[in-house]
Amino acid sequence: MNILLIEHDLEAVAFFRKALEDCPDGGVRLDCVGTLAAGVRRASERPFDAILVDLVLPDCEGMESLLRLHAKVPDAAILTLTDKEDCELGVKMIQAGAQDHLVKGTIRGGWLLRVLRFAQERKRAETTFRRCDDRFLAAFEQAPVGMCLNHLDGRFMRVNSAFCDMLGYSSDELLALTFRAVAHPDDLDSSNEYAAKLLVGELESFNLEKRFIRKDGGTVWGMVHRFLLRDADRKPLHFVTHVLDFTDRKQAEHRLGAMARQWQETFDAAADGICLLDRDHNILRANRAAGRIVGKTPAGLLERRCWEIFHPGTDGPIADCPTQRARLSGKREVMPIDFGRRSFEVIVDPLFDADGRFDGAVHCVRDVTATKRVADRMGKLNQYFLTQSLDPLENITRLTGLCGESLGADCALYSRVEGENLRTVGRYQAPDDLPEVDKAEGHVCFEVFRRDREDPEYITDLPASPLAAKDANVRRYGLMTYFGKSVTADGRPIGALCVLYKRHFEPDDEDRRLMLILASVISLEEQRVSGSARR
Repeated sequence: MNILLIEHDLEAVAFFRKALEDCPDGGVRLDCVGTLAAGVRRASERPFDAILVDLVLPDCEGMESLLRLHAKVPDAAILTLTDKEDCELGVKMIQAGAQDHLVKGTIRGGWLLRVLRFAQERKRAETTFRRCDDRFLAAFEQAPVGMCLNHLDGRFMRVNSAFCDMLGYSSDELLALTFRAVAHPDDLDSSNEYAAKLLVGELESFNLEKRFIRKDGGTVWGMVHRFLLRDADRKPLHFVTHVLDFTDRKQAEHRLGAMARQWQETFDAAADGICLLDRDHNILRANRAAGRIVGKTPAGLLERRCWEIFHPGTDGPIADCPTQRARLSGKREVMPIDFGRRSFEVIVDPLFDADGRFDGAVHCVRDVTATKRVADRMGKLNQYFLTQSLDPLENITRLTGLCGESLGADCALYSRVEGENLRTVGRYQAPDDLPEVDKAEGHVCFEVFRRDREDPEYITDLPASPLAAKDANVRRYGLMTYFGKSVTADGRPIGALCVLYKRHFEPDDEDRRLMLILASVISLEEQRVSGSARR
């Protein structure tokens, strides 16, 4: 066992050498340095099974010693040393990442080796758990819309609500099925081929367009991103699959193929704005959606150059004009633009005559404002996962704030039910006089906790609801709208996450998905809290 001792007291160094030499098991190698800087260098040069660091060193003292060492070698099992018994200091060291906190006058040889080995195993288990947890959270964050986890034989382990909605099944119904059962039979061979390559390590991941069969018999097109989760020994655990429903885009492509026969019907039926341009950028045709985007009738766009409409004030194609790029590349080109307060994606497909000469282009202007909002939210979630703390209670507070900020709420709370009381564990913009602990009965959050519904609960016009008579906070703080979700841990409800508004607010599907995601992540943190309590 390789151990690094960072200690400047020579008597203490001699004691540790003697204590470890006297260990009956033997096989212990002890390296000693006298400063934190030297310890950091030594730990960076080669790995150690455990590191003992005194909290009083010539170049560093106290918590800073642990934090600096942990920052340089985060995977090392670090134990802090002190001369005096101080339980509160020991707790702080453990919370900051130490595996144990030892008082030098109480240390014995055989006992010391056992403590070091236990610390090594705890750190190894903690690292393994963190890596598995990080991979799961990364998969969750990367999911475009639908997400599912599958056993190696294809059985569903877990599905999210977006995947259920896409296929028209409940979660319980899908958990009784396999991935093969919902796949289109014509796409099975290619899907199985790629899955086999994942299992043998030939591929790390793959993207594939495939069709799914809904419960009602309809067909859904999905862009599938799939990878294989492995354990520390690279043994396959299960598949992680992300599915983006792009059925609308596929249908739009088919409509464009029939454009010659149904020009006006196809244009005006499309939700996106569509324009047909000639080779000089003049607009020959435009649908109603294109007119709505720029505040004109379709007839008002005809015979105008496209840059005059979408880039007013310019006297020619802009520098990165997608039509010019499409003319040169001969393929679809895409460019984002902002128009007013909304964001759009311009998709340009070039047209060529029978001799292969550029003859014009089709412009499709798609409103991606909602998509950008989702991307912003997922970016904040990604930032949280990248910077999450080892302290689950700190993470719960951050998640509560992320919920309130992302949903534009006047207040956000995460309340845990403890017997007959309701304890506010996480809060965002909460009133200063809101008690941390209150009687649970009568509170809106407690009612949501008791019902423990699968979907988030939305209550508008709170003052007129029966809950206003029970929950004094509704009138005290002038609350109008409640939106929240119960939180479970170890298979039972333990609290509720909610956002509150002093105005009318109606959540959309993305708001509901975000609430479900954050409630699920808080559930994981609560399980960590309960796990720590059991230990």
